Amino acid sequence: MNKTLVKGLISLSVGGMLIGSTFMSVDAKYGNQSSNQVRQNTIQVEAVSAEVLEDLETMFTVLINDEYKARAEYQAIVDEFGAQAPFTNLIKAETMHINALTRLFNAYGLDVPSDEGSKSAVVPDTLEEVYAIGVDAEVDNIALYEKYLDQDLPTSVERVFTNLQKASENHLATFEAYEDGKTPVDCDPLTDPLNRNMSSRQNKQFGRNQ
Repeated sequence: MNKTLVKGLISLSVGGMLIGSTFMSVDAKYGNQSSNQVRQNTIQVEAVSAEVLEDLETMFTVLINDEYKARAEYQAIVDEFGAQAPFTNLIKAETMHINALTRLFNAYGLDVPSDEGSKSAVVPDTLEEVYAIGVDAEVDNIALYEKYLDQDLPTSVERVFTNLQKASENHLATFEAYEDGKTPVDCDPLTDPLNRNMSSRQNKQFGRNQ
């Protein structure tokens, strides 16, 4: 459907509306589904003006590109240093975050940006450097979500952003522990705040299986 038409339909809507969103699973290399497997999801979308929709698209784009970059970086680290904690789990967690943002794009009738995260992936010489860079990256990511959460967002968007920010806080704690030479509980997608802090109803609303 033409993006302009979608914006018009949303802006003219008086109340919230349900939009069935169809999306392809992110690369099978990272996800639990094959890349040609399609999931049908429904997400509650509130009525927004065309101007607000444009702002949301900008936010979604900045955030998903940041998540793409993080996942590509962790994958590059695994390729260089071997499959080890916390990076293998972080790759899975970042994929969950990308999927959450993808659902928002689709629910609002917006085009999902292609994943070009690998273009900016840089692997430091040592894991110690990796941990330090990870700390800085998660701090920046948390600040980004904080900036957007200070704005007046649709409830569904605010909920996703809040959970993604909590997930980044979890990742930050993991990197800080490794940087200090501790052995933390590794970041586990199954205990990621994106899962843990969402009720069964919310998970169903966002098309996610617990």
